[in-house]
Amino acid sequence: MRHERERERGSGLDWITLILMALVLLLFVLNGGDGNEVISGGMIVK
Repeated sequence: MRHERERERGSGLDWITLILMALVLLLFVLNGGDGNEVISGGMIVK
């Protein structure tokens, strides 16, 4: 049971990554994201 709870805590990292991805997408929309700016391999190419 303890191991399961630890896994739930670890999922918190997934939420952080989802939030970061959402913020990046919002930045692209606000900047009128050009096709040149693309996220490749998780890296932002400017």
